[in-house]
Amino acid sequence: MTGYRLLLRAQPQLPLEASPLSPAGLSKLRLAAVERLPLGSGRRTIALAELFRVEGGPGPSLVIAGDCRRLDGIGRGLAEGSILVEGDAGHELGAGQSGGVIRVLGSAANAAARGMQGGILRIGGSAGDFLGGAAAAERFGMRGGLVVVAGDIGRRAGDRMRRGVILVGGSAGPACGARMIAGTIAVGGRLGPLPALRMRRGTVIAAELGDGWPATFADSGRHDLTILKLMARRLSADAPWLAAIGRGVPLRRLSGDLAVDGKGEIVLLQD
Repeated sequence: MTGYRLLLRAQPQLPLEASPLSPAGLSKLRLAAVERLPLGSGRRTIALAELFRVEGGPGPSLVIAGDCRRLDGIGRGLAEGSILVEGDAGHELGAGQSGGVIRVLGSAANAAARGMQGGILRIGGSAGDFLGGAAAAERFGMRGGLVVVAGDIGRRAGDRMRRGVILVGGSAGPACGARMIAGTIAVGGRLGPLPALRMRRGTVIAAELGDGWPATFADSGRHDLTILKLMARRLSADAPWLAAIGRGVPLRRLSGDLAVDGKGEIVLLQD
């Protein structure tokens, strides 16, 4: 095998801090040392073997199997290697990730990709609130990398986003793109209320608005935006619905947020 496989045998009673479970960290340990690895849960630490059956050996990849909804911080700070979660994931999935690949077959809780700087994060289900947002006391949210979510996302995705791309197959909750500084968020479904609230720069693309045009965005009319066509070609493998841009679907551009003298944009794939 090319890495360890951890099979969750029992749910922790309290959320478990899973950030020590990284391919690079575990690749330096033999099986017995991995089983003794202490993991924080509330005020106590738990040996990894109390919750997981460990298979495989050192390598550049890590597989975590089972219902991992109480495992927080999976892939936190990941810089290299790959992590596959065969189920759901807890809070702060991929927080601070700077490289490597994280793939979750199920859904993720709040604050996935918080403060992300690079790498790729793929979520097969839905994601909670503050996807790609800023960590506490941090000036910026997501600063690089690619996030792909097949389902819906919660509120305030991309809050204070500085760079990078978020692709969403479903719909977005309220205030998607709030306080964006740069970067791109593309939503295949509907945007919730208050999209791009207090946006400075950046691009939010969506199939439709669910709550009417924001009052602080100006209608810039229809456009044939070549840069978006080029972007759609590059990203259509992860977001097939973006291919419609290349087929000449009408694009309506709203500019703002004028309340903060913003120069960002919301681009709609239909009137």
